[in-house]
This record gives sequence, C-alpha cells and structure tokens, in this order.
Amino acid sequence: MCAIPAPAFVNDHRDPPLQLVVDDHLRLLKRCLKRKDDLMIVGPRGCGKTTLATRITEELGYPTVVFHFGAILDVELALFGGMALRNGETLFIRGRFLDAICTPNCVIILDELNRAPTSVQSCMLSLMDFQHRIVVDQEAPERRIVERAPGVMFIATINLGAEYVGTEPLDAALLDRLKFIRLDYSKQEEQLLRSRGLPSREARKIVRMGHTIRKAYADGGIAETISTRGLVMVGDLIADGFSLKQAFEAVVAIFDPDGLAALNAILRAKS
Repeated sequence: MCAIPAPAFVNDHRDPPLQLVVDDHLRLLKRCLKRKDDLMIVGPRGCGKTTLATRITEELGYPTVVFHFGAILDVELALFGGMALRNGETLFIRGRFLDAICTPNCVIILDELNRAPTSVQSCMLSLMDFQHRIVVDQEAPERRIVERAPGVMFIATINLGAEYVGTEPLDAALLDRLKFIRLDYSKQEEQLLRSRGLPSREARKIVRMGHTIRKAYADGGIAETISTRGLVMVGDLIADGFSLKQAFEAVVAIFDPDGLAALNAILRAKS
C-alpha cells in the first residue's frame, strides 16, 4: 500500500474541487486510513462528500467499493445476496458487500447511509464492534459467519436535514463507532468556476449570488438553497449563453410563484 502523499500531490483532473476539499481534512483522513478507523462524512448535498471519499482512496491505491443507497431498489439483495437457480440447483449467491468485507484493505463507501433500511444499520454494528463479523443465515453452514478481513474500513456519507425524504434515523450505537468529518461548501468555489473557463468577473458574481441564496435559505426567506454542484451547473449554463436569471431558475429547485419572486429579487439585488 502506498504512503499517503503530501496534500499538493492529491489531485485529480476529473474533479478540480478535490484538492480544495482534501487539504482541510487530510490529517484526519490520514489517521483513519492508517488505523482503519471507520469514518462518516457529513455535510450539505453537493459539497463533495462522496468525491472526497472515493477519489482519495482510489488515488492512494486502496481497493474501493461504493454502495449508493439512494440508487439501490432492493438493498438487502444487492448487499448480501439472495437465492438463485444455477444448473438446476437453488444456491445462495453472495452480494458485492459480502465480497468487499472479505477483501483485505478494502475501503467500503456507504453513500447516503441514512437511506439504507435499519436492518443494514444493525448488521453494520457487529462489523464495526469487536466482533468484526456478521451471520448470513441463507449461506451454507460452513460459510454463514462472514469475517471482516484485515484492513477493511468503512466510510459513510450522509445528508442531514428534514428536507431529505426517504431517510432513516441513524442508530446512536452506530454513530458511537465512527469518527466524523464535517464538510461545508468549498471556500474556493470561485476558483472552481474559473477552472471551467468562466471569466473571473462572472465567477465572482455567481458565487456572490450563491452565498446570498444560502443565507436567505438559512434565514427562512426562500425554500431552497444551492450547492457547489449547483453553482457549477449555473456556470456551465452561462458559458453556453444563458442569462444569470435563466441559469439560476434552471438550477434552484423553487417552483411556486412566491418562491420564484423571492429568488428573482435576490438576483436583481446582486446583479
């Protein structure tokens, strides 16, 4: 396994914000990766949580498996497996999760863990405590106990807030087994927009609008906010010839007339 490099080396042409996010949190990440301490990254949507988790582990050469709980229809089947017919026999086919926890030094990223059912949280408890194992009832007797391989580490990401539908409360016992990184929107959003070809003046204007929208959302003035990802989408629309008003209206998820009026008032005031 390669050593963790200095922050200046951790970069990725596919995702310019990576370096900006990693610098602030490299020390804790380095410790958790070295000691294989399980970790949770918490922050608003679109601020780089999953990017931070996946890109640094891939960059450093760790085998990495990602489970996006917001995109899995049958979570237990996808993770643990199920019965299937093979050559006339009904056999239990293991899911990717069981294969991953048996892979030494694998980093397992549990994206949007609070969208997983409580049964998944329960199984994570025994994997993260001193037992380091789970029992899979459908397996053959000699394979029912699945041990967590040496060096396996879990990184969970979550969006917290009442506005996220389909989420489950997180078990306090599970949270007690984790270290935490709290991400906020990058302080280098203007640099990110410039890296995508926008002139400095336009980039500053978009970021200023974003900050005002976030403040209005925090104060209860509007019903929606905008993420770093959203600002990038606005910048791309403006680069393609759309006006500032058209770009923000296309990205900020506000649909009622009063909300749109409030958004447009912000845009006019900051233009």
